[in-house]
Amino acid sequence: MPSVRDVRRALTHVRAAMPRAKQVLNKGRSIRLGLERITRVVPEEQSWAGVHVGGTNGKGSICALLAGMFKLAGISHGAFISPAMPERHNGIMINDRYVNKRMYELERQHVEDAFRRVATRWAFSLGEDAGDLTPFELDTATAFRVFDKMHVKYGIVEVGMGGATDATNAMRQKSVTVISKIDLDHREYLGDTIEEIAKVKAGIMKMGVPCIVDDSNTDSVIKVLGAHAVSIGTQISVSSNALPLIEELDLEKFKLEDYELQNLLSARLAFRHLFPHLDVDVNKLLSMKPYLPGRKEYVGVSGFTDGLRQTSILVDGAHNMLGVEALAKYVETRVRTNDEPITWVMGLSASESKPFAEMIEALLRPQDNVAFVEYTQGPTDPPAVPAELGSGVAKVALKDESQLYDGEPDIASAVQWACSKAGEGPVIVTGSLYLVRDLYQLDGIERQIKIAESPDRRGGARI
Repeated sequence: MPSVRDVRRALTHVRAAMPRAKQVLNKGRSIRLGLERITRVVPEEQSWAGVHVGGTNGKGSICALLAGMFKLAGISHGAFISPAMPERHNGIMINDRYVNKRMYELERQHVEDAFRRVATRWAFSLGEDAGDLTPFELDTATAFRVFDKMHVKYGIVEVGMGGATDATNAMRQKSVTVISKIDLDHREYLGDTIEEIAKVKAGIMKMGVPCIVDDSNTDSVIKVLGAHAVSIGTQISVSSNALPLIEELDLEKFKLEDYELQNLLSARLAFRHLFPHLDVDVNKLLSMKPYLPGRKEYVGVSGFTDGLRQTSILVDGAHNMLGVEALAKYVETRVRTNDEPITWVMGLSASESKPFAEMIEALLRPQDNVAFVEYTQGPTDPPAVPAELGSGVAKVALKDESQLYDGEPDIASAVQWACSKAGEGPVIVTGSLYLVRDLYQLDGIERQIKIAESPDRRGGARI
C-alpha cells in the first residue's frame, strides 16, 4: 500500500504539470462573511423561535434528527439546510415537506427587491456601492421569510460556514444552539488551528441561550467553547448528558456509528432543553429515517443503467477528513467483503487546506477501481478538483491503470463505467455534496427516501 508521502509526491508532480488556469482555487466563488448586508433585509421581529446548529461535521444530520423529533411531537417547524439538493428550493422544509418551488421563488424575489431598495439608500447615504447579496445570504433571508409566511413555531437552521459572521447568525431570536464535531475545515476562511476554528464556531452562542456541544470534540475545543460561553453569559451542556434519554434505543436494530450516536445525543439534548416535559421515542424516530440526502444513502441505478445493475450503490458526501475517516471505517466493516474491490466515483471541492493525499490514501486499496470526476459549479460552490489531478494521484495507489477511469469527467459517464466495471459488486459515490447533487439530478436514479413538496399556500396552522 503506498504511503501518504508517496501520494503527496504524486499530487505535487501532477499539480506542477497542470495548466496554471486549472490550479486556481476558489475562483469565482461568492463568499463574504459578515452580517452587514443580510441584517438589512431580515425583519426586525422574528415570529419563530430559532434552533441554530453549527460545527464542522454532523450539523445537517442533527438538524434532520431535530426535525424528526418536532414531527413526532406534532410541533410546527421549518428547517434550512445547505447545500440544497437536488434543487435550490430543497434547502427549505416546512413540517417535513419541501417548500413549494413557486412560493420559494416568489419569496426569493421579495428579498432581492427589498435589498435593491436598501442598497439604493445605502449608496446615497454612505457614498459606496453595497454590492449584491451573496447567493447564500439570499437563500438564508428567503428561508427566514418562508418561516414567517408559513407561521412555523420553530426554525431549525444549519450554519453555512463559521459562526459569528455566518449569514444565518442574522437570526434575531434563538432558543437553543448546538455545536457538532469541529475539525480543520475551511481553514482559508476560519483559521489555521482547531482552537481558532472553535472560537469562530462559538460565535453562534447567545447570552442566556443554552448551547449543546458534541463531547467527542477534543479537550482543547471543549475548553474554547466553554470559555466563550462564560464570557457572553451562557453555558454549554455536553451531549453525553443525553445518555439517560436514549436508554431504550435498540442498538441491535439501529447499528449506529460513533458519530451517528453523537449526533443523536446532541439533537436529543437540544430537544430536552426546548421541551423538558416532552418525551421522544428514539426507536420510532430512527424508524422514520430522518436523514439528509447523500449521507450514507443507498440509491437504485437500475433505471439509469437500463436494468443492467440491480444492486443499489452507496452515496456518501465525505467531503473532509472527518467524513472520509467515518466512511472508510464503515466500508471496511460493513461493505467490503474479504479483499473484494470497491469501485469508487470521487469528486472533491478544491481548497488549499484540504488534506487531499490523506483522503485518497484513507479510502483506496490497491485492488480498487476509481473514477475521478468534476461537479458542475454553482454560484455558491467552490470549484471542483480537476479530474486529471485525482486520476494522476490515484495511479500511485492502484495496482494497474486499467482500474482507473479515463473517460469524460462527468458523474453520468463515470457512474455508467463504475457499474459496468463492478458488475453487482460495491460501487460508492463520494466526495463533495455538490457531486451528490449532480448525481441526484440524473434521470433513472431511484432514491429510497422521497419527500413531498408543500402545497402552494401562504400560512400554516400553528400546532
